[in-house]
Amino acid sequence: MRAPVMAALSDRLDAVADAVPREAPIIYFDVPVHFNIGDLLILAGTETWLKRHGRRVTHRFSVRDYRRFLQSVTEDHVLLFHGGGNMGDLWREHEALRQDVLRRFPRNKAVLLPQTVHFRNAQAAKACGAAYREHADCTVFVRDDTSRRLVEEQMGVACTVAPDMAHVLWHSGALIPQGKGGEGELCIRRTDQEASPGQPFEGIDWHDTLTLNDRILFRLLSRAMHLNRSGAFQRSLMNAWSLLRGQAVARATTLLDRHASILSDRLHAAILGCLLGKEVTIVDNSYGKLSSYFDTWMPGMIPRAGACALDPRL
Repeated sequence: MRAPVMAALSDRLDAVADAVPREAPIIYFDVPVHFNIGDLLILAGTETWLKRHGRRVTHRFSVRDYRRFLQSVTEDHVLLFHGGGNMGDLWREHEALRQDVLRRFPRNKAVLLPQTVHFRNAQAAKACGAAYREHADCTVFVRDDTSRRLVEEQMGVACTVAPDMAHVLWHSGALIPQGKGGEGELCIRRTDQEASPGQPFEGIDWHDTLTLNDRILFRLLSRAMHLNRSGAFQRSLMNAWSLLRGQAVARATTLLDRHASILSDRLHAAILGCLLGKEVTIVDNSYGKLSSYFDTWMPGMIPRAGACALDPRL
């Protein structure tokens, strides 16, 4: 029943390419260098989308290193910002990156890939909107109708609604096994600042899927990124991160695929469950992100609430 909808969501993201000139070089900003599997699924979908549409990325910068390499930006570059759920005042360093880059390069074409937007007060939203309003050529995509209303009415910025970039993976075949088997229910529960107090279930979080090897290699990589000043070595470090994050995403995908159903307050645990053909039940995060998303794109298809115990096999 969900397969035609999932295929349509993947196809719908082809329209985002209209905002990115075909021949222009791209700098991809805010590439996630952390083990939030949701962000890494967005990244995998974005990289697949870039290849599908023949777009050329010359540099990939994270919040950890972008300031040291801004001399790489030419007047021809498109500034492409990672999508996700950090537009607003909860995840300040990522919002600060976007506003900093937009103000430094006010005439470059800029594209913000689909985001969920949340502010704790309207005054903060209005102040944040200035960076987007004042830029000469900034296209903003958001992931749901609630975010659209907030961006247009409180930030004063025009935007377009589009699905999460991870949906591109539906057609890729490279990452998603789309298995139908599995046993039992897996519960994935937020433990960060978006967690809603009093959630009616126990579970693991993404960091519980990491190995000791992941943690050691990531510590070494983070140290190298912090110290590095070489553009060539920066590319090598990003390539090394690509291998490490790929292993983490594959492990998380295998974990979900072992189960028949998924219960989560993490949006991408739910999206990955849908990509894998699992039964999915959602519980909202602290500000209703999951309901807003699925009400926009899959109304009536994903049940809410539920409870389960920690999977003893993990």
